[in-house]
Amino acid sequence: EVAPFSSLLLPRLIQSMSGPAQNRLLHWVIRSSNLRKTLSFLTDPAVCGLRVLRHEENASACQITCNGRSGRPWSKTMVGWGREDARFCLEVTYSYGVRSYPKLPGEVVAFAVRTAEPAAAAELAVERHGCTLVTAEGVEPEVQELARETGAPGVVGPDSYPYFFVPKTSEDEEGERFAWVALGVDASSLSPTQAFYSDHVRCSPAAARDTELKFFPRKTGVGEREPSDWQGRVAIGVSGGSEASETAPTIETIYAPIPPARVIHELRTENEGDDTLGALRIAIVRDPAMTEVCLVTRETFDAGVIQVTDYKGPDWTWRQENMGEEKE
Repeated sequence: EVAPFSSLLLPRLIQSMSGPAQNRLLHWVIRSSNLRKTLSFLTDPAVCGLRVLRHEENASACQITCNGRSGRPWSKTMVGWGREDARFCLEVTYSYGVRSYPKLPGEVVAFAVRTAEPAAAAELAVERHGCTLVTAEGVEPEVQELARETGAPGVVGPDSYPYFFVPKTSEDEEGERFAWVALGVDASSLSPTQAFYSDHVRCSPAAARDTELKFFPRKTGVGEREPSDWQGRVAIGVSGGSEASETAPTIETIYAPIPPARVIHELRTENEGDDTLGALRIAIVRDPAMTEVCLVTRETFDAGVIQVTDYKGPDWTWRQENMGEEKE
């Protein structure tokens, strides 16, 4: 029998990772069934206040399922407060022809955004973007519990992702806009999942105000089922060096002990022979809670995103004329 949700809460609602680390969170992949609507919400200065960092169109499905299992042409839009080599971002994936992303009961991935006026941001999200307050009737219990425990105003935004708004101080002006990402996991997976990130991957905030990855026990057990495409995946930049260190194990060291059943795409090398950027090592695995994790060598990743960041968003006319996207 699973204990009531409230009795499973740890001293803090969400336990964050601790200990020294150099490997870091890069971004979370989210899905969008209406890219205009998603980007309008995320880039509204009075709501999330993010900016488009880069955008790319892909004529065929991603070989390592970045856009899920739809098998369709897709686009990727990176949004954040700062460049990807320095700040946590969101990777917004849009698969042409996919109109919705059903989620499993109990699946929760929530984002907390620092803003000067948290309550006003939530109200404007409802008014301007048709969002629903997290306290509204019908919002799933895990999200409502998260709202009660954090005390932060928030909304259920485009494609059912919850966004909470927390106070921004003067220290955050040039700092990280994302305060935390909260992931609901089964109670039985809570401790091993925390240990995977903090002790095995050695990924935790590099500074006090960086984005934290937090976990909380969900009411509805999902068990060993694969998460839906809606849940997306987290990308972590890890060391590509030949030798592991206590604070920054290499991608090979992290990947080697992961059970085959939790490997989605085996460790591979891309850009081999590229004298400018160097080889990119990448693997897609699952953590103990079955969440998808992209492990990528941060040295090459960081150098690559610096080159391609142009702050240009989608070409809506091109998408309508070439991909048949409906005009909103």
